[in-house]
Amino acid sequence: MTDNTTPKHPRNQVTRRDFLNTMGTALGGVALTMHGGGAASPALGVSQGRLGTGAIPNGYNFYRVFTANTGATLPFNPGGTNPVLDITPAVFMGTDPSLGGIFYIYFHGRQTSQANAAEPDTLFLLNMDYTKTPPGPSFLLTLVAQGQSLGSGLITGVPIGQLPLVVSRIGTGDSNSFGHYATTLSARDTNATVSLKSAPGVYLFDASSGVWHKTARFGDAAPDGSNYGGIFGDVAIDDNDNVTFIAATTQGGSGSLGTKPRKGGPPEVVAPGGVHKLIHLPRHKRHGGQVLLRSGDLIPGTTAIIRSFGFVDVASYGQFVVQIGATPATGNDRRAGTALVRGEVGQPPDTYQLLAASPQLVPPALLGQVALGDTYLGPRIGANGYVAYVNHMTSHHHRLILAEAGAGGYRVLRTIGEASSLLGDSLRRLGALGAPVVAPTSLTGQSGGIIYTTELLSDGSSVLTISDGTVTNVLLKSGDLVQGKQITEILQGYHPRQADTAGRIAFVAEFLKDASGDPTDPNNIETSIVVGIPT
Repeated sequence: MTDNTTPKHPRNQVTRRDFLNTMGTALGGVALTMHGGGAASPALGVSQGRLGTGAIPNGYNFYRVFTANTGATLPFNPGGTNPVLDITPAVFMGTDPSLGGIFYIYFHGRQTSQANAAEPDTLFLLNMDYTKTPPGPSFLLTLVAQGQSLGSGLITGVPIGQLPLVVSRIGTGDSNSFGHYATTLSARDTNATVSLKSAPGVYLFDASSGVWHKTARFGDAAPDGSNYGGIFGDVAIDDNDNVTFIAATTQGGSGSLGTKPRKGGPPEVVAPGGVHKLIHLPRHKRHGGQVLLRSGDLIPGTTAIIRSFGFVDVASYGQFVVQIGATPATGNDRRAGTALVRGEVGQPPDTYQLLAASPQLVPPALLGQVALGDTYLGPRIGANGYVAYVNHMTSHHHRLILAEAGAGGYRVLRTIGEASSLLGDSLRRLGALGAPVVAPTSLTGQSGGIIYTTELLSDGSSVLTISDGTVTNVLLKSGDLVQGKQITEILQGYHPRQADTAGRIAFVAEFLKDASGDPTDPNNIETSIVVGIPT
């Protein structure tokens, strides 16, 4: 039966479309376009299961490690009043072994007017101390904010004459197991004449030094000799600091840059008509890199033409998975569709594997091997190439799928509309699935797949689950208490790096300030970063 005592935030009363739109907005900010007391909530499941050599832990303890807009004095460095006004759901984790095992949580949000009158969008960093119980931050840093100037001491790879860069936009970005972070930064045009000073680019941040390093920037040469244009999409970074990203470039060869008039300001520097490409750049080499795929190519094994790219995720050994927008080149059904492709850096495209695609993109020879349907949420890749993703067969029917490493075919883990038997309640149905998070390694340190997923149930409540591909258990649900506060909404799955190599997970959740108060009153809701630690 439905648990009518579970409080429901008004945002829980959403349609599947609203839920997916929210997920898509937060997941990296890149749309897949088409042409045309301690831990009060231990895990609720204790059964064991295996996928490869990964195993589900016996339980999790959950802790609220940071809360936005409290107006309180921080009990840790740098002290002073809490400067964080709000937090987006895209939080992600990293570790820096060079500093003796420093644990980071990156997150985006806005600063309070007391901290900065403009309340700018900001990238923050929490340095976490997991040696104490409950765990908590040891300091909070403001890494970069809209309107901030990055001068020669804070950024490398940009000509000195174009500094400082005044940041106008910060991409969501990605982090690796060493705590390094890569993202897109756009800068304001502060010159009265044409200037590359405002050129957008991809940058890598080293938390140990506090310095941004340019990876690729408008006008730079791409690996195939073309030039980067003014559009950079999703960005991913592996544990070797190699950066994989989506960019628009000139057609190929050494394209020349030009200008076009812009109303109310200096002319805009532009590149000639170009192509969208999925590009891999090695961090520690001055030259090199690889164009993995480009618009105009055929999806491997098909006659469908690539038109655009969406989200990309990478694993530690060169594997990647990417969303693609494409159109069929043959057949009667020429509608645009989506596809999901897994590959490995350094290998040719004909070795890449098509995992899922709209039916009109799939040739008869691949039927039965490829999951039919669209991919809108961010796909996730883990150890040895395990890929988890949400596959939409129709607008009302989607499912959570696991594609195992190096194997053809796929396994369906959860399907919309099925009974939510995980809670022992056959009346509540599974209403929507969030994007999964795949652990970077199994919890035994060996290759394997552990998958964390948020499920929205038909009554508006949400649950956080863990699965090894065979056994699925509930870790947390709406109405649970975490350190004395009642959780109303679990916002997990908005970034692929929400699990670390020790099995810890981090995500954003909303809580009632007063459990006896109105759960629909926004003033009775507070937003916190939650960390789960396996027992």
